[in-house]
Amino acid sequence: MCVQCGKTIAPDANVCPYCGHDYRIQAGPPAKKKTVMPVIGGIMILVGGVLSLVAGIGLVASVGAFDSLMLVDVEGVDMLEDLMTACGIIFIILGLIGVLGGVFAIMRKHFGLAILGGVFALAGWFIPALIGLILVGVSKDEFE
Repeated sequence: MCVQCGKTIAPDANVCPYCGHDYRIQAGPPAKKKTVMPVIGGIMILVGGVLSLVAGIGLVASVGAFDSLMLVDVEGVDMLEDLMTACGIIFIILGLIGVLGGVFAIMRKHFGLAILGGVFALAGWFIPALIGLILVGVSKDEFE
């Protein structure tokens, strides 16, 4: 029986002789539905990465401020400056990877790098970056 016109046809027929419905045409996979979730998540991750960068740059830039504030030589200041510099550099690296992950999420490319960037962006803007990370994770099927 033809699914289009309802008339009886041979079970092995490729085309209905009455209405011309072609049974050889296979339906392709359904088109992927695109949502705004990866874009919103990517923006949140991107902002978290930028804030990590700003924090890191601030830490590195403030290292010299201790020398100008100290009137006397205090033991341990050099170690504190070294620690602040190291933390600042770590925040800068986390921020760069966060920014990169946010850009990939917005473009819907490289899902793994978008997730990695989201994890690293948590250092800058925790709750919104976490929400962005969740949005990107849920929309995995939209990535190329």
